[in-house]
Amino acid sequence: MKSKISILVILFSLVLLCCTVSVSSASPVPEGFVGVPWGASRAQVVRIMSERGWQRLNGAAPTQEAFNGAFNGMPGQLTFVFAGESFVEGRAELLARVPERSMAFTAKKYEETVKDLTEKYGQSNNGSSCWKITDTTTGDEYSIFALYLGMGFYDTVDGMKEKHTSFSVTYTADSLRKRLSKQGI
Repeated sequence: MKSKISILVILFSLVLLCCTVSVSSASPVPEGFVGVPWGASRAQVVRIMSERGWQRLNGAAPTQEAFNGAFNGMPGQLTFVFAGESFVEGRAELLARVPERSMAFTAKKYEETVKDLTEKYGQSNNGSSCWKITDTTTGDEYSIFALYLGMGFYDTVDGMKEKHTSFSVTYTADSLRKRLSKQGI
């Protein structure tokens, strides 16, 4: 009896594994972030974003470049993170001023973004807003994470505080980041 239960558990595990592999192989792999390819140099990122009309922000961390503009119909900031000189992570933080835009507007934009990501990359992991994607050809891993941040106060350029609602979306080339880290970059 115990051996039959063990066999059933093993078979069930194999079925789950096959389903996961099938879903993952059907999903496209992110080739970069907002049209900037993974591994791009800092100079390439600045050139591409400047050509698109994004305003480069001063004061970003040494491992980052940041730009102001619009993303998914909302004003926002894009941040590109580098390991050495290679682009490995992109983040969009989308802000809507209150009361010009309501929390409902931001929540709707967040839900639309999650829906778009689900349509493109399949169901998120465990029903969260996090996708782990594996390129079935190369084995490279990527992650996408969407987070609704709600309402908060943000410092403005002139030192004032403004009330905003916001959410962020982060794309990461996990395998590239790990390879560069192993190289000491």
